[in-house]
Amino acid sequence: MINYDVIVIGAGPAGATAAAILAESDINALLIEKEKLPRPKICGGAVSKRALSLLAAADILLPELKTFKKCRSMQLGTFDFESIEDLATIKFENEAAYLTDRAEFDYALVQNAITKGAELKQNLMVTNIKKENSQFIIYGADFSAKSKYLLCADGVNGTSAILLGFRDKWNDDEVGLCIESSITDYEPPPSPLNFYFGGVKWGYAWFFDKGDHASIGTGTVLKEASNLRRLFNYFVMRSRYTNTRSTENLKLNAWRIPATGGISGNIATGNALLLGDAAGLVDPFLGEGIPYAIQSGKIAADCVIKNNVGDYRKKIEEEITGDLKYARILVKIVKLDPKRFIKLLANDSTIARDYVKIVLGDSTYRQFLKNTFKKLIF
Repeated sequence: MINYDVIVIGAGPAGATAAAILAESDINALLIEKEKLPRPKICGGAVSKRALSLLAAADILLPELKTFKKCRSMQLGTFDFESIEDLATIKFENEAAYLTDRAEFDYALVQNAITKGAELKQNLMVTNIKKENSQFIIYGADFSAKSKYLLCADGVNGTSAILLGFRDKWNDDEVGLCIESSITDYEPPPSPLNFYFGGVKWGYAWFFDKGDHASIGTGTVLKEASNLRRLFNYFVMRSRYTNTRSTENLKLNAWRIPATGGISGNIATGNALLLGDAAGLVDPFLGEGIPYAIQSGKIAADCVIKNNVGDYRKKIEEEITGDLKYARILVKIVKLDPKRFIKLLANDSTIARDYVKIVLGDSTYRQFLKNTFKKLIF
């Protein structure tokens, strides 16, 4: 049995970031991924400027990616079973987001971790975790390893949280369900980023133009997802982007994301920590999880390096979940009248600019509500 300082389960942005930072500090880290890399990752593929800034701050630089479209504007609108309406175009002074292929993006992060000295074990499903004295023992098919620290970054569908006793399962109001398809037959929109609110109480529909293909989809919380497929079909057939009038021949992808905004219960026990989606660290307004995955990976790695994992929960609260509670307030406000909120963004450049600052990483949801609460309510 091989002994490591740290075992990281899950090679997404959270796990790969943590492994890279640990390896760069000469800590013996094993990164485990259940699939063979590069593996497909179902995702709309929007990456904010904030996410890339967090990578740069951690000395993680991406190579040139094949799919990486810069976004200098964003189209907002509303949709339901009756209509789809474009209401606001927000232009950015600089790139605020990028559209990419998650398989390519995630693999680049893993390659970075390997270059810095992390060991990768791929195509390995963790089937059991035991704790003996001060060591975690990880079991897979014909494989076992042990370590003092265990970082679990295997996502919302991961098993490590269950094996460690963090939770038995997610509740239906804690998880979002997304339906998406990648298409090539479409009319390129003026803006590559397109969001439509109102068809569901929590969530939205989107159209992301990546250049040679586009992602189109809808998402909502699982307990409200009974009409999600019908909404997806309507959005595809009635939106001005696609040339199709039927969804029968589209290849559909479905996946789950946390919908709590970081209130998914305990995220640390002893030397075992939950990172990224596994900890429920997702923006409840836009469903973005990549920057929080990267940020939690860095926080976890820093706590291990300083031999102070007891601070992990506190630092996650200070740097992530403390602000996401204000994002949850924004969700509740927008749900009252989505069309009114979008029109406010269209007609008040100050509100639009303040929101873009969040995407850039230059502001917070707390500051956004402080500046705009009266306008949003009254």
